[in-house]
Amino acid sequence: MKKLVAILAGILISAQIVCAQTASSRQSLFNAGTYSAGDTYHQSDVVSVSGAYYISLVNGNIGHTPASSPTQWSVLGSDTSIINAGISLSAAVTACGSANTTIQITQTIAVGSGITVPANCTLLFQSAGNLTGTSITINSQITAAPVQIFGSGLAVTGLTGTITPEWFGAISYSTRALAAAGTNSATAIQSAINATTFGTVHLTGWYRIGSALSITKSAVGITGDGVGYSYPSGTWQSGLVNTTAGTDSIDLAGVFGAEVQWNQFRRFAIERSVLPTGTATGFSCSYAGGTVVQNMQIEDNIHNIHAHRCPSEGTAGFNDVSVGWGYGAVTTYTTQTMDGVFADSVDGQPFLTLWLNGVTISANAANMGSAVTYGVRAEGTTLQDIDMYKIQTESASYGVALIADSGFTNGEDIHLDNYTLDACGISCIYVSGITFAKHSGFNIGEGYAYGLNTTSADVDIETSSGVSIGNCQCYTGAGAPALYVNGSININIANADFRNLDVGNTNPIVQINNSSAVTGSSVYMESNSTSTSYFLGFTNSSTYNSFTAATMQGNGVIGAYFDGTSAANDFTAAVIAPAIVTAVSGNPTGIPGYPSYFGPIISPSFTGAYSETLTTPSSSSAACVAGQFTDDANYHYVCTATNTWKRVALTTF
Repeated sequence: MKKLVAILAGILISAQIVCAQTASSRQSLFNAGTYSAGDTYHQSDVVSVSGAYYISLVNGNIGHTPASSPTQWSVLGSDTSIINAGISLSAAVTACGSANTTIQITQTIAVGSGITVPANCTLLFQSAGNLTGTSITINSQITAAPVQIFGSGLAVTGLTGTITPEWFGAISYSTRALAAAGTNSATAIQSAINATTFGTVHLTGWYRIGSALSITKSAVGITGDGVGYSYPSGTWQSGLVNTTAGTDSIDLAGVFGAEVQWNQFRRFAIERSVLPTGTATGFSCSYAGGTVVQNMQIEDNIHNIHAHRCPSEGTAGFNDVSVGWGYGAVTTYTTQTMDGVFADSVDGQPFLTLWLNGVTISANAANMGSAVTYGVRAEGTTLQDIDMYKIQTESASYGVALIADSGFTNGEDIHLDNYTLDACGISCIYVSGITFAKHSGFNIGEGYAYGLNTTSADVDIETSSGVSIGNCQCYTGAGAPALYVNGSININIANADFRNLDVGNTNPIVQINNSSAVTGSSVYMESNSTSTSYFLGFTNSSTYNSFTAATMQGNGVIGAYFDGTSAANDFTAAVIAPAIVTAVSGNPTGIPGYPSYFGPIISPSFTGAYSETLTTPSSSSAACVAGQFTDDANYHYVCTATNTWKRVALTTF
């Protein structure tokens, strides 16, 4: 082993390793030889492992492999000089010069202000070693146990890597309940954040906070030791407990034009011990680029997550995050309105890629009272570039809601896919007052949505345009339709499945109300209720809508319903179950000269009049599929096989 040079009280001593008098009180380095898993090591013991040297940070150190136990061991270069600072850190920094040096701090040292520790001078805190004073910049690494090493009045800057909040006086607890009743560590954790230039403040247990932790710098975040248990069950190893009602827990904040970037938050919980009020938020993110929030649990806040232009660039986002209410310390809610994820653009700035992947939102229905909860709510004047993938909600009032801030809002490139929205109390998917770009609007992809729906439809689209629904299994319970389109245009529905699961539900399954240019292709509708008023309805001046190849199964009174104010609606190639009493009902006359068209309908109960545009196939081999038919003034044509037409002459009578 190369010689280590130690300066004790200013005297240079050349030795292989400097030994103290007793193992229990060692303050200098002690050569303990090659590491052995069965041996017990004391603070300051140095061991060798495959040519590398490690120093023990704690007493009673047994069974912790040095290379993978950073809490118990720290790597120590074999060519590193060792300086004991004594009572003067400034003198030790001067002595270390440009050589790789470890400075031992074994007692209280007053550093005054303005001192800078260069990158080549590692600080090794041992025994009761700590620093006090006004300010210090530390550009080097720190080796220390998780105890306070910086006085409360000392402003530290320059730290990088993994920062321990206990160094600044934070106190951790083994459980959330103990932390809630313990010492407030908000000031200490904030000091650790302020001291960090590049890196993360690492939580090893539970900490009580009584005020918001503010991060206004790039590349500074918080991590923990949690393993990402499924919410709401499981116990997290580390987290923050906010014991106030109205303050945020974490505020990550840049400003427009000077966004913070690449901040990371992983593997810890953010919880609140009292009923939240005002806009109390668990994790708030504004004007931030490339933010990563992953393997987190956030609970019992008015806004569990609030994102405003966050992340504003990059492909990061919220991944595998669980949020909710009523499973932790707060068990009684009253009339609050709360969000799992709340994204807003109230200042007109678009989201620019808000990525939600694997976000789970759950409300404990037994504890929610009359509170209104949103799984994901996006609201503002410009809704743009929001990707929602693998979103799961349980017992939220609304699953996913996109809402105009005032009047109509522009929207573009919003996607919802592979979702499970279960037991929604009001509506699983709600869109209100948003004009989406025609070809890149709100795309609702494959997923499942089941609404208890006491007041609104399972999927409710209000005064909007540019919404596409595909492959949605959208089921309704009692009280409302599965799909309600009101006052909207340019809505496209394809291969979707809408069902009424409640035997007492008298509402329609799909209702198009005062809307135009709503198209449906291969839409499946099913009812368990014999009193379902109708499967598909066009009401209140709905015009120029088209449904092709719809299938209606189960029980009900009417298949397709057209009220007297709706006209120019196409309903073709439908399959209507025999149990449905009336296949088509209504006599739409809303637009003179533009009747609704009832194309080929397969149903023994259809007694209405078909109407069609007279056309003539170009030849007997013109393109067609078996079962298709048409007419002109002289013949009735039937496609008997692929691209094979036959005809029969029409005669007077």
